Amino acid sequence: MRPIHSLTIIFVLSLVLHCHPPWRRSIERKITKRGVLLRVELEAASDWGGFGLSMEGNRVAVCMGWNIKEAEDHLKRVFNFGFHKASFDRSPVAIDYYAFLSNAVEGDKIGVSIQKGDIEYVTLRIYEANTNTLLGELTNDTNIPNDLENKVSFVITITTSEIKTLTYRRLAIEPTVFAFYYPWYGTPGGQLGRWRVWNTNLKNYGSPRTPHLGLYDSLQDSIIENHFRWASQNGIDVLISSWWGRKGQVPHPHTGQAMPILLEKVANHNLKITVYFEGVFVVKGASEADRSDICLNELVYILENYGSHPAFFKYRNRPVIFVYTRAVNSLNFVEWQAIMSQLHQKGYNPVFIMDTVSPDFAGQFNGIHIYNPIIFGTTLQEIINSYELLDVLSGLNDKIFIVTLLPGYDDRLIYQPSKYIDRRKGEFYKNLWDVALSYKPHWILITSWNEWLEGSEIEPSEEYGDTYLKITREKSQLFHQQN
Repeated sequence: MRPIHSLTIIFVLSLVLHCHPPWRRSIERKITKRGVLLRVELEAASDWGGFGLSMEGNRVAVCMGWNIKEAEDHLKRVFNFGFHKASFDRSPVAIDYYAFLSNAVEGDKIGVSIQKGDIEYVTLRIYEANTNTLLGELTNDTNIPNDLENKVSFVITITTSEIKTLTYRRLAIEPTVFAFYYPWYGTPGGQLGRWRVWNTNLKNYGSPRTPHLGLYDSLQDSIIENHFRWASQNGIDVLISSWWGRKGQVPHPHTGQAMPILLEKVANHNLKITVYFEGVFVVKGASEADRSDICLNELVYILENYGSHPAFFKYRNRPVIFVYTRAVNSLNFVEWQAIMSQLHQKGYNPVFIMDTVSPDFAGQFNGIHIYNPIIFGTTLQEIINSYELLDVLSGLNDKIFIVTLLPGYDDRLIYQPSKYIDRRKGEFYKNLWDVALSYKPHWILITSWNEWLEGSEIEPSEEYGDTYLKITREKSQLFHQQN
């Protein structure tokens, strides 16, 4: 489905900006972004394809929406700068995409990459949208051995001086600091009775560092109390706890077991908790067609059993649920809309924060976020580009503006190919905090409190002590003060 609302905001922006309810008007901030608006005509006979737009510095391409012009019935899925058809479907399709190149000016170079399946072609014609100036026409009809993407790259130059100004208002929302929390660890001597997540077949159990508390069982009372005390004393307002479903569902059923325990214990601290809805769960005997019903039932269970708990985090008295990209992509946009409608019919009115940068979700749900900005790259600038993208998408859609920080990253013990970000003894984390503060987001997410196997934890370790808690406390204080 194409996000018509995303196209509309480009052309009737002034109308959107005057539709705020009265409680929002008093202390909002006006935000102005300058850049170039592109229209990209995509024509293709390949069975899948897509393109990327990249620039140097803090210039980032924001997908504003798309318009399907030909053969919509052959398209299984359309998304940011890409599409999927059925395998070996050679039917020609045509889609117009709209992209805002934030901070771009005349003379800037744009790197354009085109990916495709092994059959046929993908052609792009790139125009400056307001003047209809053709910037480049590019075709990829290759089939490259040992390259699953058949990726071909080009460079074009912005030749227009027609600079677009986008103006929107930042909503007045209480600043809040969150951290992703994982209650999925188990040990033979703990309540789970066996090793969980800690991998006994890998060096150091798969973790680049050793927890200060040792290899722990997440359901152990003393572990939970230490975590909550440390978090509440060091600038964390809310923990987002991984949720893989109720007891008996896989692969991490104990994350569901943990929630009532966590809610009970978090009430003793100056802290709230919510769930990270991680997947549309596999239930024995269920077909793919049942995924939507399974998802709805899980969400109803969470809201009915935990949503009204005083310690469950709420935004304007509405329970907040974060949804991980795996769950977002397990259903299509229409299915997610239907779930929202059914929840409302059942009397629930949750706030959904979706892990995606798709303009349709940005327009229709309460907010979007990125769990791990490493998907944009491993350099500081590449992660900063994710903030610019989220700033524009959230602002134009009048939604909560959320950015994600991480102290570093190291999954080299568990994944191949792997990714790595050097912590630089805390300097990377400090620098990312400073950039995030300059963007003045509503909420800041930290990846993570204790994802030990991906090396993104801020929980105290044998190697770093409480270095990252101290940084979090100092920067969180600045965040709350400036807002």
